[in-house]
Amino acid sequence: MWLLALVVAALVLSSLLPSQMTMGPQEWARLRAERPAVFWLSERLSTPALVRHPVFLFVSAFLFFSTLLCTVQRLSRRLRLRRAEFDKERAFSFSLRRHVPEAPEALKGRFLAVLSRKGWRCSAGSQGGEGQKGVDAGFWGSVVFHVGILLCFLAAPISAKSTFRGKFLITEGIPLALKQGFVHHEGRPLETLPDTVVLVSELQGQYAQGRFEYYFGGKLWIGGQEHPFEVNRPVRYQGYQLSLHEFGHSPQVVIRRDGQVVFDYFLNIRNPGEGDYFDVASEGLRLFVMFFPDFYRQGNIVGTRSADLRNPVLMVKFLKDGEELYKGLIRLGGAEEVGPYQVGFPELRQWAGFVVVKEWGVPVLWAGFLVGVGGLFLRFASNERRMEFRVEPAPEGGSLLELRGYSRYYPAFLEREVQALAEEVLGEHP
Repeated sequence: MWLLALVVAALVLSSLLPSQMTMGPQEWARLRAERPAVFWLSERLSTPALVRHPVFLFVSAFLFFSTLLCTVQRLSRRLRLRRAEFDKERAFSFSLRRHVPEAPEALKGRFLAVLSRKGWRCSAGSQGGEGQKGVDAGFWGSVVFHVGILLCFLAAPISAKSTFRGKFLITEGIPLALKQGFVHHEGRPLETLPDTVVLVSELQGQYAQGRFEYYFGGKLWIGGQEHPFEVNRPVRYQGYQLSLHEFGHSPQVVIRRDGQVVFDYFLNIRNPGEGDYFDVASEGLRLFVMFFPDFYRQGNIVGTRSADLRNPVLMVKFLKDGEELYKGLIRLGGAEEVGPYQVGFPELRQWAGFVVVKEWGVPVLWAGFLVGVGGLFLRFASNERRMEFRVEPAPEGGSLLELRGYSRYYPAFLEREVQALAEEVLGEHP
């Protein structure tokens, strides 16, 4: 139980830590710089890394075989005895004693007849008898619950061997091999992914009042088929789930020097509020790009009024060794001279970022959860009970009756049931 509690605590902690899968590069770098302890834990105790750790796998295997052994022992004892045992030491109990004018043998026979008629499994002794009810259902409910736990333990190694998690970026209208678009991935190698080409089209981003994210979606072509997608509506392909996670603008930037093209790319702007950096390798320079969807200028201050595409303008800066060399503003469809370069902004597209996940451990975990809940329901609904009665001759004539009931759950119902049984057998009525 302590080991099981430790495993659950470790999984809960890992789910609360920041994840590189849901953070951008700058956010991840900022976490490393500003909160190194949390970063260290996030790297080592993220859920995908945790379930693959040898210690976690060893503990999960130990718990699996311990639970399996317990279940097998209970089943073998049940088959050997041909009945389920009722543990009176862990049960609630209630008893009553009565003097009955009836002879002991006649009273014992009537007790057994009433119990049998009510569905109790009865057996008689020399001076009384006993009956059990719900014990078999409770036993099998317990077994089913243990099977659910075993499935949950199996989910850990299955996840460790089958899990793939990655962040996939793609620009609208540009086909890209699935294996080539990942900026980060964990688990199984990229070579295990399907050999297929991905294309996104009709990307849309809508903002309420020009500021609040309202709707993001589009169409994704994968494996030769079209799949509409949006936030909380993922695409599923060969066991992989592709969920829209990021959305942004991708301006085409064309840089010429002396009439020769030295740079021509669609740039995925992932940090609209701070700008992004790109290398112009042939010139040994860094390019800083900031995109303004709804550009405005007030004196020396530039910015965007909203996130809607009303007046798209691109600001570019050429940097060398961290120092600014040239700077310019280019409108969509235009080109400007920026130092010795001619910088064009001919086209604007969108880009999308998907979290791609394949993890067979999750269905196994869900199956274990559902089976376990079903076993618990069967166990608690069975209301395991046992009745024991003893009759012996009374000195003054008739019989002395002692009736004792046991119940694993619901003690208030037990008291009423014992009294009702005595009244029915003895013919007593309130």
